[in-house]
Amino acid sequence: VHLVTNVRVTGAGGADVRAAASWLVWSFLRTEPPVVRAGLYDYALRRGAGGLKIAAKTVHVLDDRIVGPIDVFNV
Repeated sequence: VHLVTNVRVTGAGGADVRAAASWLVWSFLRTEPPVVRAGLYDYALRRGAGGLKIAAKTVHVLDDRIVGPIDVFNV
């Protein structure tokens, strides 16, 4: 389960838009207890002919320690 919340514009100028969001991921395996991860996203968006496109994305993981695997599908 992947939740993205609190999406907000943090800045804009010209063709560029800065945005941020919070995220929470619950990972479930039948043989293990659930793993919960949380963090923040920072985005640099660029306006183009087709609309806004992601030019850059930074993922901040808010765990004090990483237990178990973490991969791009978790964040």
